[in-house]
Amino acid sequence: MIDLSWRSLIAPPQWHLSLFGWIIQLPCADKTWQIAMVSYGAEQTYLQPMLTFWLQAQRQPLLKFVEHLRPSLSQQYPRNSHLQRLHEYARQEQNKWQLADIAIKNSRLVIDEPLALAIQELLTIAAWTRADRQAEQERFVTSQLSQFQSLFDSIESRPLTLSQRRACIIDEHNNLLLAGAGSGKTSVMVGRSAYLLASGQAQAEDLLLLAFGRDAANELSMRIQDKLKGAAVLATTFHSLGLSIIQQVEGQAPSLSPWQQDNQGLHDWVKAELANLMQDPAYSFQVQEYFERWHLLEKHPHDFASRASHHNYLNEQQIVSLKGDKVANFSERVLANWLFSRQIDYHYQAAHKNELSRFHLPQLGLYLHFFSLDKAKRSPEYVDNAHYQGQIATTINGYKEQQTPHIDLYYYQAQQGQLLPALIKALARLGIEPSAIPANHWLRDSQLAQPLMAQLARQLAGQIGLFKLHQLDDSKAKARWLKRLGQGTNKAPLLAELELLQPLVSRYQAHLKQANQIDFDDMIIRACQYVTSGQFVSPWRFIMVDEFQDISAPRAQLILALRNSVKSSSLFCVGDDWQAIYRFAGSDVNYTRQFSAQFGDSSINHLDTSFRFNERIAAVASNFVQTNPQQIAKSIQCLSKGKTSAVSLISAPHIQQQSLEIITKLLAQHASAVKDGGHSTIGKMAPRSVLILSRFRFHLPSAAQLKKWQQEWPNLTISAMTIHASKGMEADIVIISPLISGQFGLPARQVTPLLLDALLPPKEAYPFAEERRLLYVALTRAKEQVYLLSDSEQTSEFIAELALKKMPL
Repeated sequence: MIDLSWRSLIAPPQWHLSLFGWIIQLPCADKTWQIAMVSYGAEQTYLQPMLTFWLQAQRQPLLKFVEHLRPSLSQQYPRNSHLQRLHEYARQEQNKWQLADIAIKNSRLVIDEPLALAIQELLTIAAWTRADRQAEQERFVTSQLSQFQSLFDSIESRPLTLSQRRACIIDEHNNLLLAGAGSGKTSVMVGRSAYLLASGQAQAEDLLLLAFGRDAANELSMRIQDKLKGAAVLATTFHSLGLSIIQQVEGQAPSLSPWQQDNQGLHDWVKAELANLMQDPAYSFQVQEYFERWHLLEKHPHDFASRASHHNYLNEQQIVSLKGDKVANFSERVLANWLFSRQIDYHYQAAHKNELSRFHLPQLGLYLHFFSLDKAKRSPEYVDNAHYQGQIATTINGYKEQQTPHIDLYYYQAQQGQLLPALIKALARLGIEPSAIPANHWLRDSQLAQPLMAQLARQLAGQIGLFKLHQLDDSKAKARWLKRLGQGTNKAPLLAELELLQPLVSRYQAHLKQANQIDFDDMIIRACQYVTSGQFVSPWRFIMVDEFQDISAPRAQLILALRNSVKSSSLFCVGDDWQAIYRFAGSDVNYTRQFSAQFGDSSINHLDTSFRFNERIAAVASNFVQTNPQQIAKSIQCLSKGKTSAVSLISAPHIQQQSLEIITKLLAQHASAVKDGGHSTIGKMAPRSVLILSRFRFHLPSAAQLKKWQQEWPNLTISAMTIHASKGMEADIVIISPLISGQFGLPARQVTPLLLDALLPPKEAYPFAEERRLLYVALTRAKEQVYLLSDSEQTSEFIAELALKKMPL
């Protein structure tokens, strides 16, 4: 005797006719049981009752599934993961209920309407395609747009656009809103908060709004308080959040190091500690060797396709010897510094006409040459190989004829890291033993050492936080970091600088511990550890992040930890990869560009309307920034067309000397336009705002000059700042000056220290990618008019590009 319950059957009983009567199959999870030789005619008596008993046993899970189905699709946004779970469950149950549906129809059994509808609902969901799931989501969005139309119409001073409203409603686990300049991203943050509260999906304490700067956080908080009366929504900075988490776990808030607000104070401390470390002869010689060999980017003529690009490298990296010689290549600098550090008198003779560059060592009575030939005796790509080899042969033959001692060194020796060992061996062959020329402690020469040590102090001070971020005091973490850099990276200079930085970081951490202080880096890292370990329990189900393009790895890890600690929480990030301009501070634009890969299943949407600038400005700015194919493609619509001259180029020689005069004329012109009533209102003239932007602070007009202009034209509001500082700002008229080429131009050909470059997020392959975005940011601060003040003799590469592409200037 076998005892089976109706609930244990995974499908309804199946009746099959055979030569010896009916066979009834009873499918269970582990086995299908059979009852054979059931008499003909038995189906008329038992088929419907058996099916009815089976349906009674199976109906409750099905009805419960359907009962919860519609509320789950109508009360909150149906996320992809939720729809996928519904689909997978329906697929698992599909075979059972398809067989039941067939059996019901074949047996002509009459069942109640709720069960009949439930069966059809499940079979429909089991057949869902991706388009069907998207239709469910669109159905929800459409219903919410209608239900909360009044809220979206009134939450801000102007009704939200359709794309803004959709961004408020759509709520995947991870959401990225790509919001162009002036597209109303803050309105979306406010509108989304209001919608989540009004729709009952959240209470105020479920929401967390994060900003990077205190001003941005305060603006968000004020907007929330103004629009959502009485709603205690937390809008704060990452640092304040980190401090709050630490305080809740540890019972008290740690003191913040004053150096976090005082860069000069940190620099002075590092400079003093370096002086203390220099008392150790071993450390002192490490520093000396670093300056002699490693602190500049090593490249060779063979690394360049043209003579001009190699010369640019020499100029930009300031490849000169410690003695001040403007050498022909990096290897000659290494040789010159070695001679200098051994107090070997030399005279460097640059290449002239058919003569190659060389070192004359009068005390040793010999000449030293470096020839740019690889192991196969090939010259750099841009050099005529036959001619160059002829010059080398002529030079060497000349020495032989005159019986002049000489040493010849080659590029392939530098490639193999054997340049200095080859020099020492060559000197030994000439009877000059290395022991006879010991290293000299040239850093004792304060005139030479002072600027170098000041530079090193600034450099190391800026790398302390990044060293801690990568946990480079741990050998395993250090090995992982070096591996991530790739095989093509020359790691010797990085390791040399790490040797200088590590003892400084140890002293820095000891200082913080003794003073019971914490810095911003520790604040974020420690907060993240507390969230991940469960020592801090996050109350926030909806996390919103402003200016997401500025996110760094530690902050990304913190918001991931917060998201992962609360079931079904969502992350909503607003940003614009076109405005990512803070790599130097650790920001990584790849978190925006590769959002789904970094955070998982995501919804990515766009705000496509700018309320700030006009079509003319948009045409220049958008086309310019999208020249870089790695930027996410967007199409920005504008509310106003703008006049033909909305972006004006003013070009003159020596623009830096003439900029004040030109700006004065432009201010006078616009002040006159206001006086003429062009922008006046009844009874009162509206002041016009003018924003003067520069790549570097020292290019800006002085405070005294600004005050003078303001007094002369009170109907203008005049301000000036760097482009980096102007993020989030806007003005009627923007003047960008000076647009020049070179180290302090735009793009700026700045030299990033090697270790700092390796510690920062990966550098983009596209030339001047971040500098390009910087000009885009400057252009899009303007509502109506942009003036580009360019140097006609030292023309910025960007201005040359705009002219070449015939953009509407």
